[in-house]
Amino acid sequence: MLIDAQLASVEQARKDRYAAQEEREANAARMARMEEATLVLIQSVRQTPPATAPTPRSAESEPQTDLATRAIESDVNKIWVVGSFIDKTNLLSVYANEVNSYVGKTWLEFKNRLFEVAITPEWREELYKQIIKLKMLDSEDFMGYSIRAQTLQRMVNFDKPPHLDPTALGDLELARLVMFGMPDELKAMVKKFKLLKATPFKYADFEMSTNG
Repeated sequence: MLIDAQLASVEQARKDRYAAQEEREANAARMARMEEATLVLIQSVRQTPPATAPTPRSAESEPQTDLATRAIESDVNKIWVVGSFIDKTNLLSVYANEVNSYVGKTWLEFKNRLFEVAITPEWREELYKQIIKLKMLDSEDFMGYSIRAQTLQRMVNFDKPPHLDPTALGDLELARLVMFGMPDELKAMVKKFKLLKATPFKYADFEMSTNG
């Protein structure tokens, strides 16, 4: 009876965590749709696009991640909005001088042009090195560690959708790398419960089970 009660308690806690996660994801999706609607409204009010680059941010941002978070899908909107993420002089110069010529072209063409100016050919390899060397810090919990890993994954997959590009860093490969950087007791738990053997593998399930 005691064992049954404990199992029921564990299962209920798992369901509660899953429900809370679903609610957070739903809230994030609603916020993204609101921001998308706001952007469309601004674009419709502004009849002609600005000829100069938008005011740059004071801090560095990751444009692709932020654009995805905002659910900005239109290529034209991405090209205009990305200017607010740029704070490097050479990129601002390229943006100010060339942005008008890219309106009407694809986001991929414009993004590749920024890459030519801003990023060295070895940028993806450098990010891979950071992922391989990931270690869970004594001062952080598993979720914080996992978020760091997923952020690097998104940066590595900047132009490689995992569901379309087999060379992208997939969730299962990421989970293996995350496990290598865990403390021994967490690593043993992942192996004991065969969390990486799940079929189909879902990173969210791996994350929830490991964090719980």
